[in-house]
Amino acid sequence: NLRTDSLSALTTAVSPRIGRWWLLPLGLAVILAAELLLRGFADFRIDAAGGVLRREDGGVEFMRRRYQVDGVDMWEYRTDRPRPPHLRGDVRIVGIGDSIMMPFRLHWKEGFFHLLLEELRRANPKLSYDGVNLAEGGHNLLQDKIMLREQGLAYKPTLVLLQVWQDDDTPYKFIGNDLYIMPYLEVMRRRQMRRGVSRLLQRSYIYTAIELRRLRDCGSSYPPLISMAKQVREIHGLCRRTGAGLVVILFPTLDRPFAIQVDPPGYNEIKELAARLAIPVIDMREQFRGVDYRKIRLDTIHYNAQGHRRIADVLFRELRRFGIPSTRRRPPEN
Repeated sequence: NLRTDSLSALTTAVSPRIGRWWLLPLGLAVILAAELLLRGFADFRIDAAGGVLRREDGGVEFMRRRYQVDGVDMWEYRTDRPRPPHLRGDVRIVGIGDSIMMPFRLHWKEGFFHLLLEELRRANPKLSYDGVNLAEGGHNLLQDKIMLREQGLAYKPTLVLLQVWQDDDTPYKFIGNDLYIMPYLEVMRRRQMRRGVSRLLQRSYIYTAIELRRLRDCGSSYPPLISMAKQVREIHGLCRRTGAGLVVILFPTLDRPFAIQVDPPGYNEIKELAARLAIPVIDMREQFRGVDYRKIRLDTIHYNAQGHRRIADVLFRELRRFGIPSTRRRPPEN
């Protein structure tokens, strides 16, 4: 009995210690498995420098071509929009922008760019109007500038229509077949530096997922990674050097009434720059102030056919008010 009692006491004393020792490798195994699982299925990626990139659908399967210019990822979607080799009209208009101008989920003839050309032709039969729409879904203002420089200026435009949306300060990056955006990159880095986060945690997908959720839940904004005003200024410089006019079109969101929306900081910077450089700006939020946003939208960003018709009417009216476009061309700068 004494031997049995001693063995029982020894077992009772050792068992908890053995159980506690097993918890550590078990916990590490669970964490490692979660890290590997999250790495494969998370909607973000941690790059080699510890930066956080968020995976974006981007309709990659609909892209016809992917390429780089000056290290910037560019692309072209498969589309039925005509891209003539030359523009032969008296007035030659080049459109630069994103999926709003493209247009998203509509036939190209239903888009405001084509509708505007048709209105101009009807109103000015003595002039011939020609145009090409180079807008690509997802392009930001940096990509717009490259598109104008690499392709648009070859058409010798009389006028460039630059369509701007509120995320045009956000860069994109391709990794394999996935498209990523980087809106949380600088916010995460600042938080990590302020809190003294170790490099091991910076590389952790579990930690990053928790931090991203906190940022999203609290509505934390991220700093612009591309300066809208700088890109518009450089686009304006390209136009001046080739004698083309430039008109900037600012678009609002379609998730709430236009009357209660306020301009994002990037739009205010563009307007200040435009006032200094005498660049005509058409603010669609002001133009649509009395319009029911729900009747002209496909989603919170894109317009339906009725919306595109209204946009074309506004642009036609405002361009005539500005006295453009016409056959008058500024001489290129030397």
